[in-house]
Amino acid sequence: MADDAPRRDAALVALDWGTTTFRAWLLDGTGAVLDEVRSADGALTLSARADSARARAAAFEATFARLCRSWLDEHPGIPVLCSGMAGSNLGWADAGYLDVPAELGGLAYRLTVVPAGDSVVHLVPGLRATGAHPDVMRGEEVQLVGALAATSPATSGDQDVGKDQDAGNDRRRTVVLPGTHSKWVRLDGGCVAGFSTAMTGELYGLLLRDSILGRLAEGETGPAASDAFTWGLEAEAGQGDERGLPALLFTARTLVLADRLAGTQVADYLSGLLIGAEVRHALRAEPADVVTLCGSPSTTDRYRVALERSGVTVRAVGEDAAARGLWRVALDAGLATLDTTEQDPTKEQLA
Repeated sequence: MADDAPRRDAALVALDWGTTTFRAWLLDGTGAVLDEVRSADGALTLSARADSARARAAAFEATFARLCRSWLDEHPGIPVLCSGMAGSNLGWADAGYLDVPAELGGLAYRLTVVPAGDSVVHLVPGLRATGAHPDVMRGEEVQLVGALAATSPATSGDQDVGKDQDAGNDRRRTVVLPGTHSKWVRLDGGCVAGFSTAMTGELYGLLLRDSILGRLAEGETGPAASDAFTWGLEAEAGQGDERGLPALLFTARTLVLADRLAGTQVADYLSGLLIGAEVRHALRAEPADVVTLCGSPSTTDRYRVALERSGVTVRAVGEDAAARGLWRVALDAGLATLDTTEQDPTKEQLA
């Protein structure tokens, strides 16, 4: 927060504790961000260092205290709400799941409380799909809450993913949350009707780090979709080419050997192959004319290109959806109270 910014009272510490990344926000009484912390202390790193559930819980508590100590000291007793892998069976404590179909409004009534020194942390449950194809999500459920808040008529000042005239008449929508494990979610109003997961981001990382293709790559993907990324999309969608993704991945090597792909283009080409395959198969399973993308600009830009090449209209919600969603869950749970006495027009409103 800038030194000359108006002073606002802090109302919530919001944590999005993912597999590889820790993000935290200090929110005021309107849900606006006062301060932010980001770290590479992901849940996977912490759990790998612990040899028991007790040691794992201690590692999460110590990391939380270290990264958020200044906020906790300045605002004693401030409520803390946490989503993501910290609530998994390999995290701080197991926060369980809501089974789909699940109303997102129900998240606030299934919080798990864990002690953290002089504070307590409330963990948000994940979502679970049962049946023939079981699936799980943690963290994305809160982003979905944030995405819905962004499209609500009460938040028309936010970037609206459903601004078209028919949005209010159609409760059904598809939301895609790209990431290490991308989620394709089917929403019916505020209810998650179903979802599926694609390990696209993790496969990309494994290929660059541990495969023969990674030895050819010079650098990783750039900040936006490149020509090499488009070549990957085109190769994966190639007419009459039914060799499948495992065979196409090897072309990242043979194209370099044939001097038709530079080492600096390998990462983008692989990204195009992987995202192209994910998008094509997901749309084949669940056709959609409009898709809401929720994530960081650099990642959503690639999915936008892939989706639009498939004839899909794309709406975007910013990566602030996690903070926005945590604030809404905190309000529903009674952990925070909306301050309507003072509005700061210089800050984006998350409520």
